[in-house]
Amino acid sequence: MFKSTLRPNLSGFRSNHNLFSVPSCKTSSDTLGCGVGNIFGQYPKFVDSSSVSGLKLAPGSIAINAGRWHPELPALDLAGQPRVQDCKVDLGAYESPSILPTKDSLSAKAQIRSTPINQALGEIGIQQITGGFPPYRLLWENGDTVRTRRNLAAGSYTLTLSDQQGCFKNYSFVVPFTTGVRNKVAQGAISLAPNPVPAGQPIKLFYQDIEPGNWELQLLDLTGKQLRNSRINLSNQGEIPIPLDVLPKGIYLLNLSKDSHFFNHKFVVQ
Repeated sequence: MFKSTLRPNLSGFRSNHNLFSVPSCKTSSDTLGCGVGNIFGQYPKFVDSSSVSGLKLAPGSIAINAGRWHPELPALDLAGQPRVQDCKVDLGAYESPSILPTKDSLSAKAQIRSTPINQALGEIGIQQITGGFPPYRLLWENGDTVRTRRNLAAGSYTLTLSDQQGCFKNYSFVVPFTTGVRNKVAQGAISLAPNPVPAGQPIKLFYQDIEPGNWELQLLDLTGKQLRNSRINLSNQGEIPIPLDVLPKGIYLLNLSKDSHFFNHKFVVQ
């Protein structure tokens, strides 16, 4: 910040997003000095201008949120606080606590359509973007820049949303699966125990009054991602251990199907 009462000659330089004590950066010999985002002739309301640590901005300072994000901007200010708060940057060496209402923060709302298991009919549509400074840029994990992604399999998808000042937020969206329309067995039942099951231990499948024969067994996570597919021979009733290998903690789905007969059962690994 310039302290002189004389207008400095900034010929050959361009200054952006700075505080000046003079009323203007332009002089008769200067045609390049003025950039964008500069503030002239206004005291920024430091907490205590007599010390470096006192150069924090007081509430109501015109320098709050008056800066601009840059890729080379440090992640933290001199006090170790986040340099960017609510997608805004202060002028000066210190960042003041966030004072922006939620509506001013960069935000996206999405509408998600689920898909049947083993099909790719899911959809993620970004319906609304608020806050920040438009125009906005969308970048998905596969390189797409569209607002609506179609023909998606069940799973997780990530989006980086940024505005014209470089402020960005990362989002993760999950396209869930829906069980296709199938006929359940007219009689019979299955159960799993123990449920929850400790990580690394097998879980037992108990069944009774079901149609004997070869059944297809699937293990899936809650996004519909298939983790295992095998065939097992079952009698009318009994029990069988299902190895879970080293499934991480979470909620899973066991599907058991034969012809038009279908069972599913959720279980928890803890």
